[in-house]
Amino acid sequence: MNGSGAHMTKPKGALLVGSVPLTSREEVFRTVSSVLPGRLHSIPDGETGERQSFVWWQAAAFKDYPDISFAKTFDKDTLLLSDAALDNTLAKIERKGGIKTGYDDHALASYKSFIELREEGVIPKDVKFQVCLPTPLNALMMITPAYRVRLEPLYTAALLKALDNVQSTIPADDLVIQWDCAREFALLEGLEDPILTPGFDESMAEREGAISARIASLVNAVHPDVEVGVHCCYGDSKHTHFIEPKDLSIAVSLVNLIAQNVSRPINYIHMPVPKDIDSQPYLAPLSTLDHLLQQQRTKVYLGVVHAEDSEGTQARIETASELLGKMGVNFGLSTECGLGRTPGDQIPGILKLMHDSTGLL
Repeated sequence: MNGSGAHMTKPKGALLVGSVPLTSREEVFRTVSSVLPGRLHSIPDGETGERQSFVWWQAAAFKDYPDISFAKTFDKDTLLLSDAALDNTLAKIERKGGIKTGYDDHALASYKSFIELREEGVIPKDVKFQVCLPTPLNALMMITPAYRVRLEPLYTAALLKALDNVQSTIPADDLVIQWDCAREFALLEGLEDPILTPGFDESMAEREGAISARIASLVNAVHPDVEVGVHCCYGDSKHTHFIEPKDLSIAVSLVNLIAQNVSRPINYIHMPVPKDIDSQPYLAPLSTLDHLLQQQRTKVYLGVVHAEDSEGTQARIETASELLGKMGVNFGLSTECGLGRTPGDQIPGILKLMHDSTGLL
């Protein structure tokens, strides 16, 4: 592409998907505010400490229930569990008043630091605080499959309780909630044997409907005065996806279904863009984004920024700019996933590339 199209639109603003491999929430707030001035609509706390490995720290939420078995292999022979053990676990959870996720504790502690740094002038007054939450399916993937169906409503209730605590404490106009959807794409790509995911062994169309309905209910749980985003994720284990998507068709199809089933606007969506792809066919499905998303002026953040790849990043931006410019869609830049598994010495270069490749909000 030559970048001279009449419909070219420059990306504005950057999104930090969630994790940032720095030592503390304060270091995250100070660093990104300094390197990305005028480009961040919201800032996450970096998911520092125990949260750097996405949902795996949630094993602690189940530590008081020794009857729960954590999945160690995908060997079907390990999936046979007694109903008595499951009933015992559910009864214990009920007696203890439900599962405690801890997401609200981290969010509220980080928001306190966020406010202090904003009062110091480190964080601009118009920047919001971003809280990233995993969908329940992601946390439950560590549980032996036979438990998942009956634990899902309990864990969902616990996560929504944490969300309510965050929303009742942090002012609505100061908050952004992001739902992280990763395991959903493993299911939609057909990577898991149905026996490993009870309740999801339907046809692919039925599976997509069940997944979109779950995500839509989570989006609807966010207060209408609070902004909400959806992060479409293909994982980031050892800098690789669990599968390289051939294009964005599955992600676009899913967010279209979500948009049709929510009772409030979706403020932004985030989609990954692998480094070694032909960006034109990969991004082409964006042309089929539901008109509801366009009417709501949902912003599209594309994970086109890759470490030490300035030339490739610019080429991916040009392709996206022409396609989304024709559609009149507002878009910004991001990385494919959170930065938590990225080597620390690559972080300055990535943030600078994000700064140099995007315009002010």
